[in-house]
Amino acid sequence: MSAKSYKNKVAEPFAYNIASCRVLEKAGFQYEGTLRSNAVKNSKVIDMKMYSLLKEVIKE
Repeated sequence: MSAKSYKNKVAEPFAYNIASCRVLEKAGFQYEGTLRSNAVKNSKVIDMKMYSLLKEVIKE
């Protein structure tokens, strides 16, 4: 199954990474929610944010 067959694209930056979140929003991604205690980095459990971009919005 190719990437083009999916209905949307998903990105999950770390919640503290505000710059990445802004880049995604400027690219047309919509904030979907926060994934609580979703990752471990440097022995710390951290939250991640979920963004999605619907296929209808993707400009090809």
